[in-house]
Amino acid sequence: MNRYFTKIRIIKFVDIFFLILTINCLLSVSEVMAHSPLIPGANENLAGATLIPDPTKSWAIYGELQEGKEAQYYRFNISRARRIHIMLFKPANPENLEFAPGFVLIGPGIINQGDLPDYVEIPAEANAIVVAGEQPAQAAYEPFSASSFYSLAELDIPAPASGTYYIAVYAPSRGGSYGLAVGDRESYSLSEWILIPVKLISVYRWGGTELSHDFLADCSYSCNWYRDYDLVEKMLDGAYSF
Repeated sequence: MNRYFTKIRIIKFVDIFFLILTINCLLSVSEVMAHSPLIPGANENLAGATLIPDPTKSWAIYGELQEGKEAQYYRFNISRARRIHIMLFKPANPENLEFAPGFVLIGPGIINQGDLPDYVEIPAEANAIVVAGEQPAQAAYEPFSASSFYSLAELDIPAPASGTYYIAVYAPSRGGSYGLAVGDRESYSLSEWILIPVKLISVYRWGGTELSHDFLADCSYSCNWYRDYDLVEKMLDGAYSF
């Protein structure tokens, strides 16, 4: 009986802990960039471009290029004269020191600018703006990903025509982790609020933050990890650590 009530107390405690963690995450979002995190899928070609649902809303996309002369693609639909705002950044860790990605904006009504890498796909008869990445002298700290980052490239223009646009993030010489911030309007759905703590796991890993492997595996498996009685048993037996 005592063991049963001990379980209940632990579950209540972890409920409160998880609530505090969630609130802290939300406060961190509002204090920093207030971008909603978006994790891309397999997007190594134009046909598989990751959809950005609303490019005027604030999105933060955390991706990784495996090697040089590779590109990853994103697409969005927008109306003429609506603002297109894109910023490319990377984590300031030793693994990414020599990583220098850039991005390409592809779409209707665009006037060609810059030299398009030959390994970047574009639709037939489309034009593109090439924005090469340049690493600044100083990195900035970003609490949401618990890491420092370098802002590499930025583009802010009105959409010259209505239609589908693509963003290609490319790496001329080597792979590495990058972040892509799109849009400015701060807006969150209920599901985005709820999933922020889980998505933080991917963001922390992107930034090179070391977290407990076992804890992350259970937490990413389900938002209801703290109601897993087997997990509570592990806590009680001292076989589970954070």
